[in-house]
Amino acid sequence: MNIGLAISGLKKTFEQGYALEKRVLDNVDLTLRPGEFISIIGSNGAGKTTLINCIAGVVSVDEGTIHLDGEDITRRKTEVRAKDVARVFQDPKLGTAGHLTIEENLAIAARRGRKNLLRNGVSEEDRAWFTERLASLGLGLESRLQAKVDTLSGGQRQILTLVMATMRQPKLLLLDEHTAALDPKASQLVMDLTEKMVKETHQTTMMITHNMDNAIRYGDRLIMLHDGGIVIDVSGEAKRKLTVNQLVDRFRHVAGDAVISDRTLLAGEVAFAKN
Repeated sequence: MNIGLAISGLKKTFEQGYALEKRVLDNVDLTLRPGEFISIIGSNGAGKTTLINCIAGVVSVDEGTIHLDGEDITRRKTEVRAKDVARVFQDPKLGTAGHLTIEENLAIAARRGRKNLLRNGVSEEDRAWFTERLASLGLGLESRLQAKVDTLSGGQRQILTLVMATMRQPKLLLLDEHTAALDPKASQLVMDLTEKMVKETHQTTMMITHNMDNAIRYGDRLIMLHDGGIVIDVSGEAKRKLTVNQLVDRFRHVAGDAVISDRTLLAGEVAFAKN
């Protein structure tokens, strides 16, 4: 089996040696096939954000290895990983430069990992490519290439961030609760476009979400973290038939009732606090 991402024996402890010492990742093993789309859920402190921070190089690991397309990136610097590991954050403003135009933002993304990253101007060739790419989304952004990004709505800006992150088809796309800051309508739009783009490009993707409906509906596989380890890993027909209540029951079986409330059950999501 071809392996896109291989994580082996990953461990991370914060405040090591102090009273507040906390092991956040405890011997995590995880593999993703090229093109696989997995969703990650879990309670407060489960290790979700720490896991993708380790993959992105923002947080160093204590033990274990991370291989991407067969290359060991465990100790590789964040800026070196950037051309292969793209990330979309919860806050739409983090992935774009609001004072620049849509086409200027896209030009920066198109040059990621290249020596001419800071080259001035947008060529007609670039503009034609951007227009084609945005037109495929059906949102009309292709007619607003000269508009400043800070004039866009949160949903539009997050979609632009997603386009920028996948423009050079990185080896791995990390979605860090990328719809959590949006209203329900915008969130649905971003999720639908996420699925469309990931499927069309066969993009290997990891998505952290607090929304159990989205975790079940989108992606090929669902994993749940608890106390720094993977406690649920479901895919295929089992995932497609899974319901929110069944998922909650399975989580209660391994983690107890402490983090589940009636409100979150009725909402069809687990509103866990961010790591």
